[in-house]
Amino acid sequence: SGTISYDNPIFKYDASDTDGNIAGFYRTLGSKYKIDGNTPDESCFSLNKTYQASNLSDGSYTFYVRAKDNDGSLSPIVSKSVTVSTPVYSDHSATIHYQNFTSDRVIPGQILTLVLSYQNQSNVDWKSDSNQTHYVELQSVDQYGNSQESFLADSSWNSSSSVGSFNASNVAAPTHENAWFKFTARIPENAVPQTTKFAYFRPYNPQQGLFGEIIRLVFHIVEPEDSGSSVSAYYDWNFKYDSEGWRERNANSEGINANEYWVIDPVYDPVTFGGIVIDSELTSFHTDEYNVIEVRASIEHVFVENLEAHIQINGQFQPPIKLNYVSGAKVANSQCVYKGNIGYSGLVDGVRIDFVDGEDGNNDRVFIDYVRIYSSKPVTQNKPSGTLAITYDPHYNIFYLNYMLNEHSDSLKIIYSLDYGGNWKQIYELQSVGNNTSGNPAVNIDNSKDYTYIEFKLEVINNATNEKYISGIKKRNYTPLDDYVEKGAEYPVAPYLYGMGSYSDDDQVTIQWRKIIDSNNNDNVNYYEIEYADNDSFAGSSPINIGNPATGTNMYETIKYTISSLQDTKTYYFRVRGINNKGYGDWSNIRSLRIDIQDWPYFDTSYQEPANGAMNVSKTPILRWRAIDADGDDLDYKVVLV
Repeated sequence: SGTISYDNPIFKYDASDTDGNIAGFYRTLGSKYKIDGNTPDESCFSLNKTYQASNLSDGSYTFYVRAKDNDGSLSPIVSKSVTVSTPVYSDHSATIHYQNFTSDRVIPGQILTLVLSYQNQSNVDWKSDSNQTHYVELQSVDQYGNSQESFLADSSWNSSSSVGSFNASNVAAPTHENAWFKFTARIPENAVPQTTKFAYFRPYNPQQGLFGEIIRLVFHIVEPEDSGSSVSAYYDWNFKYDSEGWRERNANSEGINANEYWVIDPVYDPVTFGGIVIDSELTSFHTDEYNVIEVRASIEHVFVENLEAHIQINGQFQPPIKLNYVSGAKVANSQCVYKGNIGYSGLVDGVRIDFVDGEDGNNDRVFIDYVRIYSSKPVTQNKPSGTLAITYDPHYNIFYLNYMLNEHSDSLKIIYSLDYGGNWKQIYELQSVGNNTSGNPAVNIDNSKDYTYIEFKLEVINNATNEKYISGIKKRNYTPLDDYVEKGAEYPVAPYLYGMGSYSDDDQVTIQWRKIIDSNNNDNVNYYEIEYADNDSFAGSSPINIGNPATGTNMYETIKYTISSLQDTKTYYFRVRGINNKGYGDWSNIRSLRIDIQDWPYFDTSYQEPANGAMNVSKTPILRWRAIDADGDDLDYKVVLV
């Protein structure tokens, strides 16, 4: 007896006979009445010495077995009790995929896009809908895994400690799929330069609480670079003479050539939400080269301390960037300069400037002098960089090296270490990156089954400058499986046929069952045989070899097979079994279904009286008609006079 964490236990048993041979075994799960007494149920008899249950719900079960010898004598019944308690949430491997900045050096006020994933190793689908039972979200925790508010909290989060759920409705199925958490984080504007901050995250379920691996991110706060002399006027919209770069949207242009203003209602302008949009068809620029937005403008009835800039990357506006007041008189109608750092990383194809805190409904006129986007950083052209994430397939002992490189990366090497970084070996190389700036090559690593984690690093070089970028260490924890045993070490267990209803209204039926696996959770059949007949003894039928349509690594895979050209009004019986090098497995449970094809009746209009459209008909006509049904079914009629 004991507790198990899976729903398909295998029971093994054996017996011996001092004066003969063992002919087979009677076995059953749940209640022993089927094999008790002197005439046990023959449907429980088998030659196999293993019995695999399937799809067991959580709870306690007792397995009963007794042996039968060649003389027909029966042994006493022996039993084994187990409690099934399947893990819904357990330790789940986590990966930091992409932090959307080229290093862990950040500046106060910087906005980051973080991408983390957790592999679902449980037996249920994780859900992103908080109204569903297995809802999972990402939460901020301390280094010990306990919930705490995060210094990275952003307005897009549920709260200062709850980041939100993953980015699809059902990507985290229980077949080791990943739940991807992509979210915005914000470095506080009062963060102290020359300090280091840590952020920790874990998944959370309302019923289970916090669970799984703790992810740690490291941020080194640095001073913003500001040379003051590298301003580029390439992105400089000056409105003294025309409306270059702007689109009207719902804001009305009133004399732009003379007075240079738009009428903006901060509350009731439904398209711009109180803002002005730079033309989305502007020449795209990358934030690695241009990282500052500066605006000089005034609002007619009010002074505001801050403006907001929304950066559009790949067609999607990001959460706002605060543009802080820099200079100008703090009164209404005064031209003031506002400036802020672009904290995002990527190719920008649109910008929106919002004038917040205007007086509701006053149609505040906004006077624009200029909008400039430039660089405050020293030029760092041709600087290579990249990111690396590692995933692992235990069934084939394969590591997937998911890399992303910037456009200045000309060659790539990925190296690994099995001894805490003592020795590094190359596992993958691209001498010429070309268009392969991202990839996910699969590799095998010698002796990797002797370890439970490996460290990886990425090296990229710019050939023109000979500058090298080396990533931080990416540690991959994993659990290797035992070496695969060829099919034939164990008999295939009896599959379980799922229910198919009581009848079909056409001439075909699809049967379904879960693939057969061995005690190591590997595929355990060479092929499947299906048998069906119009009698429950399967007399006159021949098994059909359908091959093995489920040779992959998904141990939960459901197999489907459709049988056609069945005869109407007959009841058919179905069963399936697996065959491997060891021999024939037991037949599955039997399912039955009746074919009931609907044949619609039709009218013989030649017999109809009176004929359609007849004239001079008696006021008391006699109505006659004839309807024909191919099955000879009794028909009901409804007569309607109109």
